Amino acid sequence: MGARPIDSQRPPSGSAAATPPHLFAGHAVRVDALGHLLPWTGWRAALDLEMNFYQECPTDHGYPRFAVVTFLDGEWNPHPNREDTIPATQDGMGIVSYLKYHEQQGGLDGRYLKTACALGDYLVRETLTPNSGRDEYRLQALHNARILAAHQQAGDATQSPWPFRVDYRTGEARGPMSGNMTYILRLYDDLLEEGHEEFRGAREALWRWIKSYQIPSAAADGALFAQFFEDHETPTNRAAWSPLNLARYLLERREQLTPEWREDCAALVGFVRKEFTHVELGVTVCHEQDEDHEAWGGINSTYGAVLALYAQAIGSAELADEARRALSFTLYSVDARGRPRDLGKSPHVGGWQEDAHTDVIHNYVDVLRAFPAWGEHV
Repeated sequence: MGARPIDSQRPPSGSAAATPPHLFAGHAVRVDALGHLLPWTGWRAALDLEMNFYQECPTDHGYPRFAVVTFLDGEWNPHPNREDTIPATQDGMGIVSYLKYHEQQGGLDGRYLKTACALGDYLVRETLTPNSGRDEYRLQALHNARILAAHQQAGDATQSPWPFRVDYRTGEARGPMSGNMTYILRLYDDLLEEGHEEFRGAREALWRWIKSYQIPSAAADGALFAQFFEDHETPTNRAAWSPLNLARYLLERREQLTPEWREDCAALVGFVRKEFTHVELGVTVCHEQDEDHEAWGGINSTYGAVLALYAQAIGSAELADEARRALSFTLYSVDARGRPRDLGKSPHVGGWQEDAHTDVIHNYVDVLRAFPAWGEHV
């Protein structure tokens, strides 16, 4: 079907000029004959623009500035009123994005691998608590896993195996619930695959809590998915990021993990669609938490990616179409120079780097592996 721009409002009869096309993130919004959102350009083209733009990022103390600074404008300038930095998820998901993009590009362009290493170097050399850091990534992963296992609790219906936060100076726990358990599970899994059997018991205990308490919570009130985002401390603040990334884990490992993966994923994805979605530009998009109803780039691309993988696994063309439109929505945030916005409706490029870039790219790589034709459609 042919594409057409969305008209913001038709002019009255006899008007001298037509209303210009509706703009979103600086692009004329394109839809098909049914009114469904189309991308402003091909997905692969938009991703290539963004990744090439980020290769222009200046360095600070030997690291790319977006590894060190959380809030940047479209010309790499730090935001004058936001000096706070939140590097763990920002750089951690950036490592995932750059490694996946490097692999997707055939592993021939060393720039992306170099950037992934720079993000990892910043985390292990500059952001750890005193006297606990090591430089080699695998040794650091082992150290982290051993610290986690040593402090792991059984967990129950009111608290997770680790608290939301811990004061490194006193060991005092802050918040009994931490909704994101998936990446600790991945850490244990990876180390077990390398023969580190010391984590077998901790891994099984963590999985029991997830399977017995956290996943069933998604079919109820979702209370065990509270507290993920570091800038929100409300104990009851549920978030979409954690159940979506748990669903992604189940979909990736469904062959060897649990025969109930289909039911579990349905509960997780259904919880997010019920509690954290709304409509913009005629597209069902995802906001990140109870206390923030904006479709930031990180969470909405996570939603689109996980929904696409789930749709492929269960053979749902309807959900796949919903996922594709959500992902096209977020790619409108990339301008013709490759500069992304953290939020499509923001008047300015740049912003929170996790939502603009680092927690976005890997989601599109995952989907393009599953649906390669989506990358070329314009």
